[in-house]
Amino acid sequence: MKTQLRFLFLGVLSLLVVGLTGCSDNNVAPNNGENEVINLTDNFGGYKATDEQPAFGDPDIASLEGSDEADDPMGHHTDVDSIMHLPDVDVYSVEFLWGHLEADSTEAVITDWSGSLTVERGAIIAVRLIRFEEGDFIVRPRLSRQVLEFESKTRPSFDGMLVYIYDPNPTDSPIENSLTFASGPFTRNFSMSELASISELIDVDNNQFSVNGFKLERLACGEGFLEGKWVRPASENGRGTFVGRWISGDGLMLGHVRGHFGNRDDDTQVLFGKWISVAGVFRGFLKGEWGYGTDDEPDVTNKGWFAGDIYNREEVVVGEFDANWIARERHGNGNGQGATHGYFRGQWSQICE
Repeated sequence: MKTQLRFLFLGVLSLLVVGLTGCSDNNVAPNNGENEVINLTDNFGGYKATDEQPAFGDPDIASLEGSDEADDPMGHHTDVDSIMHLPDVDVYSVEFLWGHLEADSTEAVITDWSGSLTVERGAIIAVRLIRFEEGDFIVRPRLSRQVLEFESKTRPSFDGMLVYIYDPNPTDSPIENSLTFASGPFTRNFSMSELASISELIDVDNNQFSVNGFKLERLACGEGFLEGKWVRPASENGRGTFVGRWISGDGLMLGHVRGHFGNRDDDTQVLFGKWISVAGVFRGFLKGEWGYGTDDEPDVTNKGWFAGDIYNREEVVVGEFDANWIARERHGNGNGQGATHGYFRGQWSQICE
């Protein structure tokens, strides 16, 4: 269910032109998931290589929450700077999220996720803080470049961090470097080979834990994350929409994505979308597949995956995307096939030569 990440520098990330507007795809209905006219037969699902209004002119998409600069002082430490500039150092961009990834206003219990990230060798730098509120913070001063401690409590929503991990001289040691996420509700160890391409959603009691990451290539390739809302309306079982944010590898918001998915008459599960810049400039088509279940739970219907290729306006493949989704049933027959509203988290990359 996961695609092999490939890379190509196409220079599209530098073209975030401010103030451009354009025509919308009138044959693709609004993205609220209800009364949707969903095109599953066109080559790109009815989307056109046109510019749009910023955030597709939709205030709900524009209001999707982002992240803040972590301002981690360890990023300016001389010991870390010496590691960053080694001729042989692997760098990983990893996003961790924890809590109710789809907000649950009925949640009455506060979950204390306070804990640490620890790398066996090298350094960890916090790049972005996600939804940190009063009482959520990185513990300062940081006493070690290998340990990042944090305080975090969640109730109706979630918190998270985007970090860079620096693994110096990785081939010099017979034992692979590793990273440990440790908190009261959840602890797990990750090898560097896992973090080189990872996209997982894990249930933690009535909360969730998400990890998405990849190894940063030295070539100037476009790569990053995508995240947002996943909606499957009750009136169209197996069909729905998604909207979200298109994010760089260092957590900066590059634009928005909008799409839809469903089952064709031959039961092929297809997915289509469109990526635009912050200013609304067309960046690419998304075309792929989606499905239910995970590696550990292949028969569940309230979570799943989607993956596919990114195409430019000439309809040439220029990259790939790979994500997981999870949805909570709000009304229906109780079997996961009613109206479900949730979220998705994943990653994207451009092909690199």
